[in-house]
Amino acid sequence: MLIIVPNLNAQRENAGKKQDAALETVIKNQAEMYANDHDVKVSDGSVNYKNLEEGKYITDKQAARANKLKIELPSAKHE
Repeated sequence: MLIIVPNLNAQRENAGKKQDAALETVIKNQAEMYANDHDVKVSDGSVNYKNLEEGKYITDKQAARANKLKIELPSAKHE
C-alpha cells in the first residue's frame, strides 16, 4: 500500500504538468485565432485575456488558470 501512494502522487503531478502545457498551447492558439479574425497582430499588444474572454475564444476558467500559471501571450520578443 505504501508503494502505491507515492506512485499515484507522481502520476497526479505528471498529469497536472501535461494539463498546464496543453492549456498554454490552447491559449496561444486562441490568441492567434483572435488576431487573424480581427486583422491585428498578437505581437503589437492588441490581444489580451480580456479580448479572448469577451470574444469567447477562451473561458473564464481558462483565463483564470492561465493567469495563475503566468502564461504569457505571444509577443514580439517570442517571435
